[in-house]
Amino acid sequence: MKKSDGYGLIVNVNDNMQKTTFQQRFYESQIKLKAHFESTSDGNILISPDLKVLNFNKVANENTKALFGEELRVGCDFEPYITPETKDDFLIDFKKSLNGEVISRDINLCFNQSKIWFKCSYHPAYDEKGGIIGISFNATNIDDRKNVEKRLKENEDFLESVLQTQNEMICRFLPDTTLSFLNNAYCKGLGYSKQELIGRKFTEFIPEEFIENVLKDLRKLSKDNPTQTKRHKTIKNDGSIIWQEWTDTVILNQSGEVIEFQSIGRDVTEIVETTEKLQTVNQIIEQSFNEIFTFNPESQLILHANDCALSKLGYSKDDILNLKFIDLLNDFSKSEFENICASLLQSLSPKHIFETELVKKDNSTYPVEMHLQRIYIHNVVVLSAICLDISEKKKHQNSIKNQNIILKDIAWMQSHLVRAPLANILGLIHLMKEEFADNDDLGKYLDLLNKSSEELDKVIRDVAKKIDIVDKLEEK
Repeated sequence: MKKSDGYGLIVNVNDNMQKTTFQQRFYESQIKLKAHFESTSDGNILISPDLKVLNFNKVANENTKALFGEELRVGCDFEPYITPETKDDFLIDFKKSLNGEVISRDINLCFNQSKIWFKCSYHPAYDEKGGIIGISFNATNIDDRKNVEKRLKENEDFLESVLQTQNEMICRFLPDTTLSFLNNAYCKGLGYSKQELIGRKFTEFIPEEFIENVLKDLRKLSKDNPTQTKRHKTIKNDGSIIWQEWTDTVILNQSGEVIEFQSIGRDVTEIVETTEKLQTVNQIIEQSFNEIFTFNPESQLILHANDCALSKLGYSKDDILNLKFIDLLNDFSKSEFENICASLLQSLSPKHIFETELVKKDNSTYPVEMHLQRIYIHNVVVLSAICLDISEKKKHQNSIKNQNIILKDIAWMQSHLVRAPLANILGLIHLMKEEFADNDDLGKYLDLLNKSSEELDKVIRDVAKKIDIVDKLEEK
């Protein structure tokens, strides 16, 4: 019995201790809940199913007073505190929440003569048996967030408008190359509408021989290597092929995983084609049989000499780049050559052509016809000299000159040595005609002889005149 009584007493003591502990914990939890209820910046109102106010916190009371000019009271009807413009939505959401749903909605209320955004949420309130005894209505001021969102949206719209008006092509695409964003320039560059491009893989528009390298380069992008620039061909909607240059930037998430790429591109078809043409021109220049130079018009330092110039002059490329162009000219003074260069630079003449001699490395010379003109390389003015070797031409000229000298000697002999005896013959004919004037037969022969002599005299005189013309031409 004692044991039993003692056991029963112990049990009773433990039950009382557990009850006291439970009550204390319940009281503490109520204090914490009330402290949170009152300290939160959100307005909280507990509303019964028949729209009666069961409880509320300080913030909810202040907001209600600011909106309606009245304070909340426990047991009062909540419906008068619902604004007309939100009443229908409130009653619908309230009813859904009474059925166990948690509802959340953003509304814009006129608060202190200004519009303020609130996030209104409806949470079912349960009793200890799990039955819904009301709705916990929570109103959170989200005006700052909405203003930030508004400014963010405005910034996004502005950024969108900027991107859409850029001349550069801009796009974003997923790791599998699916296009997720593109601007107007991108659409225009390929000849498609935005609707035709979004969702397609950009590799569809790249010739097959470029795709593997494009994908390989994209896989190289990472946190440590976020950007790259590349060129490849692109197929437009009309089937034409253009060259494009793209700068790709990788976009990573917080874990460092690739989630997207952004690329900025431009059409470089003209640049590529011009470069190819320049390479062709450079090949022509290098393979030309004429010596071609470019040099600085101020310092006269040689900037470039083609293979033909190096071969004929006997210089290496490094050696000739240390020379001034005037050093290669045999019969020009520095001031004379500077005057020619100044005339070209001042656009007084588009080109200057003259004959001179180029000096080889071994100090021997050979004649050239030089075409000197102004050109632009990367928007910088330089002078270009194209030299035509006229050694053979000079040989022919000298040969002709020597022939002319011989012909002049022959002509002189004809006009002086031959003409003197002819003059004597003409004189004798004249005397014989006077002496034998009565002899008709002899007179006829003398007339014929005189006529032939005069014709020969005329030929000799014509030769003499032509010699005078040649002399005058040589003087000029």
